[in-house]
Amino acid sequence: VDIARLLKSFSHILRLLENVDYVRSFVRYNNKRRSGPPRGVRAATRCVIARDAGRTRADAAGIQQFCVYFAQGCCTAGPHCQYLHRAPTEQDTVTLARDHSRDCFGRDRARHDKDDRKGVGSALRDCRTLFVHYGGAGGLSASEVQQLATENFGEWGRIRKVYVVPAKTLVFVQYEARCSAEFAKEAMQAQGLTGSGAGEVLEIKWANDDPNPGVVRQVKRRRKCLCEP
Repeated sequence: VDIARLLKSFSHILRLLENVDYVRSFVRYNNKRRSGPPRGVRAATRCVIARDAGRTRADAAGIQQFCVYFAQGCCTAGPHCQYLHRAPTEQDTVTLARDHSRDCFGRDRARHDKDDRKGVGSALRDCRTLFVHYGGAGGLSASEVQQLATENFGEWGRIRKVYVVPAKTLVFVQYEARCSAEFAKEAMQAQGLTGSGAGEVLEIKWANDDPNPGVVRQVKRRRKCLCEP
């Protein structure tokens, strides 16, 4: 009998048993949130970093992926979660920027230029700018919407630019880092702009590529690297 192998198998079983509650909550919320709330209905939960952030098993294990359910405000695993419960930092930006194939939650990004504006997004796109429809708050002025968007979306990372198109009740939010935009997209989908008092429900997609020449060159280089064997 190989005692070492038996002990290794036993310890593996113990780890699985420790994670039973996590797996159950993961499956339950995955089924619940897969399709999201009906269009026009606000999400039942919302993440508040100042209240909800904390250390998890991911911090001790050195795991660099964030918890998508924490971002949505509905993770029940708490400190036992296998993923990070906080917003991305500047150090995360540097680390995660090295891998264009996955988002900050560890999900695979599309390796071809498909129309995945509602989903994880394409590895061939910049994916730092969010396309936000704020229909219910159409009575607010452009400056009011810009201020509210900056305050609400600023919780998830450093913002480079906020551009409002009041005639179409749209606002474009561009982040400095891709991981911040990815986190914000999950955190703010089907939420409202806190402070608006208008009862709007945000619908968020990835914006089209930034026409800035510098960004275009970066995207081309990225596409070339991904296409090379």
